[in-house]
Amino acid sequence: MTTADMAMKEDPAYNKVSRNFLENPDHFADTFARAWLSFT
Repeated sequence: MTTADMAMKEDPAYNKVSRNFLENPDHFADTFARAWLSFT
């Protein structure tokens, strides 16, 4: 596991976000798409 993986698993704030995306894949897809568009 990378440091980022460990942070998402162990840090309470990151874990909350990770679990939210896990439980709501449509929300993850929408959030990812919006972030991707902002970078391009």
